Amino acid sequence: GLGACKASQVLHDGGETATTNYFDGPQHYRAVLNTTFVGATGPVEFDPNTGSRAPKSSLYSFSNVVFETVEGTQNVKGREVVTHYYNKKWFERTPILFNDGTQNLPLDLPPRNVDYNYIGTGLRAAGLSMSVLILLLSIGFAAWARLNNHLTIVRASQPIFLYII
Repeated sequence: GLGACKASQVLHDGGETATTNYFDGPQHYRAVLNTTFVGATGPVEFDPNTGSRAPKSSLYSFSNVVFETVEGTQNVKGREVVTHYYNKKWFERTPILFNDGTQNLPLDLPPRNVDYNYIGTGLRAAGLSMSVLILLLSIGFAAWARLNNHLTIVRASQPIFLYII
């Protein structure tokens, strides 16, 4: 929306597309990159190299809730652990705790072993050869019905239905 308005403004102010009544995709994209506005998290700017939001105008939050048991009861209490990323820097309000209760990074997950259950080459070849056989027989029987259309038995069978079969 804002990029289209800006591209339209360039169009009507005598910019690079003053001789036409429309703008194309690259002009719209350049207009989006040159657009800045104030959003809910502050000023919004776009990185001209990537087209995504510029890091200096972004606010990212890493939130984690740590549950702790309340002594003497069966209740649990949730405590939020928040870390912010702004202007290419992380800011910790409280230390990040992982699910084991420590600040140690957990180990990476092992790579997944996926069995795609592929059909073997022999079975695939058999299936494809049967498909080719069925197609050839269908074409052959349709040609036979067309060539023998003059026979009484073929006309009684209504050749259109023989073609469908």
